Amino acid sequence: MTCGNGLSLAVAPSGANVNDHLLLPTLLDRVRPLRGRAGQPRRRITNLIANKGYDYPSVYSELRQRHITGYIARRGTRDKVTAGRWIVEQTFA
Repeated sequence: MTCGNGLSLAVAPSGANVNDHLLLPTLLDRVRPLRGRAGQPRRRITNLIANKGYDYPSVYSELRQRHITGYIARRGTRDKVTAGRWIVEQTFA
């Protein structure tokens, strides 16, 4: 998981055969307070952009419980929600 600037916020290594949506709660738990602005560090994530691999009812309920606004592309469509995906790919590189 990365922030909008491409800095890593959390990492959860897993096997290649584990679906991404199953690791989302673990990743969200591992995010530390976000710093960089004046004042108190932000304690939680407010927005999440994800690809089609996260389009599951369990993900939506998890985000709702944590009061996070999710922008997730729908499976089976050509949504342009993940236009910022290149930031994550650049971080991996």
